[in-house]
Amino acid sequence: MLRAAAGIVVVAVFVGTLMPGRSEPVEAANSAAPAEPWFAEEGSSTSSAGSTSPAGDGLVRLTRRGDGHFYADVEVNGTVVEFMIDTGATSIALTPEDAGRIGLRLDESERTFVGQGAGGALTGHLVQLDRVELGHRTATGMRAAVVDGAETNLLGQSFLSRFEEVTVRGDVMTLR
Repeated sequence: MLRAAAGIVVVAVFVGTLMPGRSEPVEAANSAAPAEPWFAEEGSSTSSAGSTSPAGDGLVRLTRRGDGHFYADVEVNGTVVEFMIDTGATSIALTPEDAGRIGLRLDESERTFVGQGAGGALTGHLVQLDRVELGHRTATGMRAAVVDGAETNLLGQSFLSRFEEVTVRGDVMTLR
């Protein structure tokens, strides 16, 4: 499982370099993210698994799990999907199973090389997500990779950079 997650991280970083768009790191200071025409701030969403705790103050608080990672329930194309937060990943990576759950139809003829993992070349599909929502942040038209054989979804900087601040204190990650 850890080897697969490491492979996904490599893929997410690689795929992110192929995609145009914002890739600057999230600041851990009080800096405001520039407004983008496709970005809309909305009210807090709810979470089903308790890994995400949108607060009335516009914050999303995530609790570290026993494996040392932070996870969030993210609404993608109207379906709640669990993601591992990966501040080192450039973009969003999805498992084929969750891609199907959110309604993505993958054309086998469009399968392509998406990166290099520990076990060699990784294949998958480059896709566009209609809507991605976590807490008070919503983005439309987000690019992502559906990675063949992936076991974990990753939420990387292409979405995390929409937050003004990402901080970790002890076992709590806060997205502002």
